[in-house]
Amino acid sequence: MTDYGCCAAQMLVPFGVNLIGIPNTSRSISPFHQCETLEDLPRFLETADYVVNPLPNTPQTQNIWNATLFARMKPTAIFINVGRGSAIVDADLITSLEWKQLAVKLDRYLNAMMELYRSPTYLLTPLMFASIHGHSSIVRFLLENYSHYCIVDALNYSSDFDYDSFKYEGYFYRQTALWLAVQNKHFNVVQILISLGKANVNHMADESEGKSWTPLGLACRDGQISH
Repeated sequence: MTDYGCCAAQMLVPFGVNLIGIPNTSRSISPFHQCETLEDLPRFLETADYVVNPLPNTPQTQNIWNATLFARMKPTAIFINVGRGSAIVDADLITSLEWKQLAVKLDRYLNAMMELYRSPTYLLTPLMFASIHGHSSIVRFLLENYSHYCIVDALNYSSDFDYDSFKYEGYFYRQTALWLAVQNKHFNVVQILISLGKANVNHMADESEGKSWTPLGLACRDGQISH
């Protein structure tokens, strides 16, 4: 059991959560109500509402989270990854999301994988979420400290990618962090994304069915002009 796992469990104690830990050896660990071994993990996944992965990057933890384990989880389960390593088989996770074997994946990293960005259940990065809500200090922090992981502009999809087949009602469609900041009229965020993130003001994205705008065009349309 890592420090991440114990800290996360400790924060959940006041909420009366039934905490089950999976340490590398069978032993009692506070604040978990029950601790079992890795061999018991599939059985506990069948009833878990939330599953937290805090595993580090070691030879023993690589590819533990695979299709077999994801298939044991409830369709409503939420998988939260706070680990730093390679414990997750990304292809299996994507398949589980697409087939609705999992409700959602929450990830501590701003993952730039095209496959995850395409997935209808993995659409908002932390940078995009902060841009929507106008959290300029968070946007600046992410760009200054995690620029390698940030998706500032939409990815360059291959020429044979069929956009029409990836239109999901209620989901974001090719909209970037800058596009979302302009749409929600967060001028401070727009400034940061352009100056620090080198965001593309001419990236075309859909606002609604049949209507596409660039961030610059969207700003002009809505009268968002500043000197």
